[in-house]
Amino acid sequence: MINEDWYDWHALLPEDESVVRQMKEQQLHALELAGKKICIAKIDGKWLGILNRCPHAGTPLSMGTCNKRGVIICPTHHYKFHLRNGLSADGNHYKLPTFPVKMEGDKVLLGVKK
Repeated sequence: MINEDWYDWHALLPEDESVVRQMKEQQLHALELAGKKICIAKIDGKWLGILNRCPHAGTPLSMGTCNKRGVIICPTHHYKFHLRNGLSADGNHYKLPTFPVKMEGDKVLLGVKK
């Protein structure tokens, strides 16, 4: 469970919100919000956000794939990251920032750490 007070919450732009609401499981979507480039995925009916840049070669992770366990795979060198916590899933000791996503009323909001 996240502490919502640790985040500034930003409403998605209407064009991004429309895409995100229609996402299928394991689908990836790139967006930019609050000066951050973010990759959003839908896993087990929930949206998850992660920095949209592989720390190894800089490839946008949104160009990769995502498996049922919520592991995103970079298309360049196949580095893997857990969407839920940003940790490397292949022993490379990288950790990417993650961004919680929530619904508030009829808006989709993304949290950026304060």
